[in-house]
Amino acid sequence: MMERNASGSSTDLRQPYTRRVCNAISQKIKDDQETDFRACLKDAIGYDEGDKIHLRPPQPEIASRAIDAAKMRTCDPLKDWTPPQREECPICFLPLPLDGAEISNRICCGKRICNGCTWGSLKANHNGLGWRKLSHQEFAKIETILSTCPFCRTLDNSLTDSDGVSRVKKRAESGIAEDIFRVSSWYNYGEEGFKQDTAEALIWCRRAADAGSSQAMGSLGISYLEGDGLGKDIAQGMQYLQKSAEHGQVLTFWLIAYKNWKRGEIEDAILNFRKGAVCGSDKCLEQMLPFFKSGFI
Repeated sequence: MMERNASGSSTDLRQPYTRRVCNAISQKIKDDQETDFRACLKDAIGYDEGDKIHLRPPQPEIASRAIDAAKMRTCDPLKDWTPPQREECPICFLPLPLDGAEISNRICCGKRICNGCTWGSLKANHNGLGWRKLSHQEFAKIETILSTCPFCRTLDNSLTDSDGVSRVKKRAESGIAEDIFRVSSWYNYGEEGFKQDTAEALIWCRRAADAGSSQAMGSLGISYLEGDGLGKDIAQGMQYLQKSAEHGQVLTFWLIAYKNWKRGEIEDAILNFRKGAVCGSDKCLEQMLPFFKSGFI
């Protein structure tokens, strides 16, 4: 049994209720975001190097030095290191997922909410609809719950584009780091009625970084590394990337390690891969096995 929802996509009403809900939410998010690692990294700090993100084997002499250093090591370099505290969902207070596709960025209240809390809101209000076929009224209720902010309870349809932009600008001007960075992104990409202006975007991005936005710190690091709107400065770029990672933008550990690896800094690369793995990055964890096999650790 197939039925079309308000967005025009078809829904199989014979699927278990929770699966239909998960599919509906996932599809809504995936329309704008990919879930692979490169998309996550681009969503987090604006970094996009396409298919070039992979590690080449180091030169023999560099690999040999790294192996000798590992053999001479007497203590774990991460012994006294404290993992950064990741941003928490304001509803369940659990760390937000590393995959940006699993987070809802709410313009209404400026909160970043995990999809689990969106599903929880729906489950709490579904009144035992279960396996049976849904009526149009019941499906409409689900659509309403899905489009209602689980934090401030604002209905998406009740907020016009201009109202949303006005709210974001007001919060940005009051010093909210996430909203300052959102304004920076709008200037950078020319969205939401903002004229595309790289210089203005960098001004807002620096303000966001000073206010504590780990995403803004990462974006500034990328700008310095690539000379995008700023003078190319590798040292300054790596410093901002490190600050971004230590402020909870865990995926940045992988990028720092990747840049270390490309420059032949094998020990620093392994250290940052390990930090990312400890913080929950699957991509960093994948690198551990070949490092152990090669004797780098």
